Amino acid sequence: MRKLSLVSAILMVGVVPFAAVACGGDDDEADKPKATGGTGGGGTGGTDGGASGGASGSGATGGGGTGGGATGGTAGQGGGASGGTAGQGGSSGSATGGTAGQGGSGGGGPTCDITGAGKAKQTVSGDITANTTWTSDKVWQLSGTVHVNAGVTLTIEPCTRIEGLNSPLGLLIVKPGGKLMADGTKDEPILFTSANAPGSRAAGDWGGVVILGNATANYAGGGTADFEALPGETFGGSNAANDTESSGTLRYVRIEFAGKEVAPDKEVNGLSFAGVGSGTVVDYVMVSNVTDDCFEWFGGTANATHLVCFKNDDDMFDVDTGYRGKLQFLYGKSTGSTESLNALESGDDKDNNTRTPETAATVYNMTVCLEGAVGAKKRYGAAFRGGSKGEVVNSAFLDYVEGGLFLVHFPTDTTPGTTAPTLHHSVAFTKVAGAPVGSPQAAIDLWNAGTGNSTTDPGINCADVMPAPNAMIAGATPPAGFDTSAAYVGAFKDKTDTWMSGAWVEFAEN
Repeated sequence: MRKLSLVSAILMVGVVPFAAVACGGDDDEADKPKATGGTGGGGTGGTDGGASGGASGSGATGGGGTGGGATGGTAGQGGGASGGTAGQGGSSGSATGGTAGQGGSGGGGPTCDITGAGKAKQTVSGDITANTTWTSDKVWQLSGTVHVNAGVTLTIEPCTRIEGLNSPLGLLIVKPGGKLMADGTKDEPILFTSANAPGSRAAGDWGGVVILGNATANYAGGGTADFEALPGETFGGSNAANDTESSGTLRYVRIEFAGKEVAPDKEVNGLSFAGVGSGTVVDYVMVSNVTDDCFEWFGGTANATHLVCFKNDDDMFDVDTGYRGKLQFLYGKSTGSTESLNALESGDDKDNNTRTPETAATVYNMTVCLEGAVGAKKRYGAAFRGGSKGEVVNSAFLDYVEGGLFLVHFPTDTTPGTTAPTLHHSVAFTKVAGAPVGSPQAAIDLWNAGTGNSTTDPGINCADVMPAPNAMIAGATPPAGFDTSAAYVGAFKDKTDTWMSGAWVEFAEN
């Protein structure tokens, strides 16, 4: 969410075939009449990726004995490996045909082609009013705003490509009570992308994905509000029973080249959650090349894990207006932006911090890399503004410019909102000479008060594709509701960590 002025409080940071030979008859029986043995049957097809039957040798020629065919070998590794032919039966007097070669196993590999090449394109527009499935055999193009109406479920198959048009601006909105079931796999992800060809894509080519729900937020007048950039798109409420509502599943999903200014200072993010409940599953989602925030939560309680933000023009992870969810394993890297941005931004109304529920995200295991030079545009690891609370633990704020933590317009009264955020067992380190760990002094004090905080170089290189330490940096044990085994600093335990791998991750810039 873009701000005209920063009024915040911030912290930064093939197996070779072989022959098994059957023994033939004795040589002194070579003059006996010989019946031809039966031919061994073909090998059984291997499993995975269309592998064929395994290789085998030929059956030996037997004299009078039973000609045994060789057993087939194992098919080669990798996609499309084919096994050899079945063993041939031995030749002998009244010999039985050789044993059929056994089919090879293995082969295969990723089969998902997410490029859309050769697939028909299906244009989608308007409201989806009945349960619908978008299948992977087509490319689905969003033309204008597409709504998933209340009571309706949109299911998207793994390895499905969805393209957003620039005009009319493609945008997918799940209405309160609607569901999006976008459940991909590591190597068969679901892709939301630009309709432009690779090489000519850019941030802002299309709108993005917006999920609206009925969970509570702290807006005036009963907790409901219109989504900031889209008048008439209402979400939220004051009924706490809706805080466990499910708006569906987003798993192994990538959203790229999205985010759009739809009115002056009113933008759509890559992925927005507004009033979304904790029954919603959000796991392994990447947002890249966006003109605003990668991820933003407006109120609600939706939890999320394994999130990646790359090349954003505003905040990486933005929480506000009463969001109280749990976030774990977050990685963000900003490159090339000329805008003000923060890695984590937490906000509430600076003029009225008495509203409840208060914004209080709990974040564990985050690594953020902010790149840029000192200048008019401010960049911080984390910003807390307007009296928002929250807890940030086991996190690494790296290569920030102006500072790690920033606190602005923090309340001094005794009403809700006076409890400062908590930051502990974290690292704030930058190579920018003179950059403070926080601003103003209250932010530095808050950082220094946190147990286990450090400003020592953690040995994490932001130039790496996966910026992980060589060895685990011990941190705090996360509480119930999180992955409690992640008692270390940062999104990645060490260089052997593998969660940010697979076809769902892509760092292409155009």
